[in-house]
Amino acid sequence: MDVPELPEVDAKELRLLLDRIRRELTRPMVIFDADGTIWSGDVGFDLFTAALARRMFREEAREALATEAKSLGIPSSGDANVLAERLLDAFAEGAYEDARAFAMMAWAFAGFTVEEMEDFARDVIRREEVESRVFAPVREIFGWARTEGVEVVICSASPISIVVAGVQLLGIKPEQIIAAVPEVHAGKLLPRLAAPGLPYGEGKVSAIERVRPGRPILAGFGDSAGDAYFLRRSHLPVAVGPSPRLLEQASTIPGLVVLRT
Repeated sequence: MDVPELPEVDAKELRLLLDRIRRELTRPMVIFDADGTIWSGDVGFDLFTAALARRMFREEAREALATEAKSLGIPSSGDANVLAERLLDAFAEGAYEDARAFAMMAWAFAGFTVEEMEDFARDVIRREEVESRVFAPVREIFGWARTEGVEVVICSASPISIVVAGVQLLGIKPEQIIAAVPEVHAGKLLPRLAAPGLPYGEGKVSAIERVRPGRPILAGFGDSAGDAYFLRRSHLPVAVGPSPRLLEQASTIPGLVVLRT
């Protein structure tokens, strides 16, 4: 597939575009994916691999993990940590669909209390030095949004605990975040996501509309093919370190620009 050459903008040029478009909109917001868009790398994977390294997955997740393994045709024996590692390997080999894998990486922490999950996420953010991985131009856009009174909303398929811990470094509050949220009972995570499910692909569009109904998206920032859906709804779609699969869809996203990082 031919990939169109996309215009590149730096933070200053982007702010000028945002100022121009914002005048035409009522109560606009900017939407950011998190991983690969706000910072380099993927904090959802950071969280999951840190738990694997410390053998932290618990018996409460084992049955659901075994069911996932069976559905992929891989061995379903072993404890929760063995199963979680097999599923991660299956994802790395391309044998595990993105959306299912991302959901699993959130509910695999079944048995953790909400407080344990929050503490662990903060520890991972600190150990993985996520603050140093934030893209400088993105920091500038966050600063512009604060100055101009434009709300920033984060929409990510990573677990809610790690996204909250990461974007708090940038002054973003939990109520501004949409992410993968496990169901909770009696203070503990269950091995399934809470309704309405994973904000991924088309699900990001419906999730954004559900939490901010009728609000125009001044700009959308994404890096992957799964972000293409909400980028198409944005007055100014912005790719940050775009993946090859997103670039393949560039011709279907009118006005797409690339932010220089």
